Amino acid sequence: MSEGQAKAKRVEKEELKNFEPAKKAQTLTIEQRVQRLDNLKKAMVLGNSYKSKCSIVFEDAEGLKNVETTIWMSNELHIVLKGGIVIPISCIRDVIV
Repeated sequence: MSEGQAKAKRVEKEELKNFEPAKKAQTLTIEQRVQRLDNLKKAMVLGNSYKSKCSIVFEDAEGLKNVETTIWMSNELHIVLKGGIVIPISCIRDVIV
């Protein structure tokens, strides 16, 4: 379990219907951004090919949250979860595949 995952409030993906992004963006190094995108792509492939779930630690207007779900789509700006829920990449702290 990552440090962020331990501090984050566990939520169900259905609770994210009214997702409100965090006001300030995270400050990450280039290496951290590349790693995050790589983990998101792996999670997307596992979700689409094998129906595997991943754990996503992200920050919204209320604070740090953790959701276990399947990523259906991922690009450099956002991810899309089952049910059409969109989370900006800038809000994602960690992806555990």
